[in-house]
Amino acid sequence: MTSTEQAVQQTDVQPWYRQGWPWFLISIPFTSIILSFAMLYLALQTNNSLVVGDYYKQGKAINQRIERDRIAMLLGMHAILEQAPDGLVLQLDQEPIDAVPDELLVDARIARDSFQWPDSLQVRWVHVTQSDRDFSALFQAFGRGRYVTQDALLPGDGVWRIHIQAAGESSWRLVSQRLPFPASANIDMMPMDAARFTKIRQPQ
Repeated sequence: MTSTEQAVQQTDVQPWYRQGWPWFLISIPFTSIILSFAMLYLALQTNNSLVVGDYYKQGKAINQRIERDRIAMLLGMHAILEQAPDGLVLQLDQEPIDAVPDELLVDARIARDSFQWPDSLQVRWVHVTQSDRDFSALFQAFGRGRYVTQDALLPGDGVWRIHIQAAGESSWRLVSQRLPFPASANIDMMPMDAARFTKIRQPQ
């Protein structure tokens, strides 16, 4: 082989770090290492509140919440939340009993006969994905069905559910649909769909 041919061959062969395939092969384990550290960070930093230790107690609590939602439907609870200059105003009303399905009419009459307007309401704002942003406020009665608070304002950006119930032990709970905020000044919360409760009877 002549010196000219050797020179041409040396010119055609590039060093490995200028080749594409070695870097492609190196990137595969390197990417896996980065993703592993990212998963480790998320595991250490995120909230594990969804992990439940006692499934029996959690199941009983879920059944109690379902029953309270059902009572709110039987009572025909309907709320309007308004932003006031110095706080929030909540108007709580009852829909006519005619809106209750025939299958639940007897239960609705029993629930309404024993219902009394509470002196105060516990209102919770529950963020749909970030539990650390949840907060609550106590509303005091200010006339029939009208409640006010100066301890809270409407939440900022995000999607929330609003839970309303009588302060202390409450037999009912009104839960709103998912509400995107910032919202308008008036937030209308209708009773939950009665169709999901038609097959659930009042415990004997």
